[in-house]
Amino acid sequence: MDIRSRLHVMVDDILGDDPRTALIAFRELSGEQLPWLEQRVVALARRDEWAWARIARLLGRSRQQVHQRFRTLTPALPHDPMAAHRRWETEAARLLANVTGRASNARATSNSDDEAIPW
Repeated sequence: MDIRSRLHVMVDDILGDDPRTALIAFRELSGEQLPWLEQRVVALARRDEWAWARIARLLGRSRQQVHQRFRTLTPALPHDPMAAHRRWETEAARLLANVTGRASNARATSNSDDEAIPW
């Protein structure tokens, strides 16, 4: 059984009606799986060159705490050379959507007999 399926089973057990099964599944999830998952998500973020402050904010911790705990973490994930490219594409798409939205709002609110104003 792969890890994704195992996690689904654990969550189903935790949310189930049997308290014994729920407690055992919760203990296994919190004791064995959550630390590994936390390391995985931090490694993923560091692989994509995220700053410690950003990771810490999203984990709800201080930058110092996260840096101290994970500074020796060697990303188990291979370096992704396309990470920076994807970040730029995402940012460009966001900016384009913002500009396009503003332009369509401006057209919708302007009168057709207004003269164009040169920039």
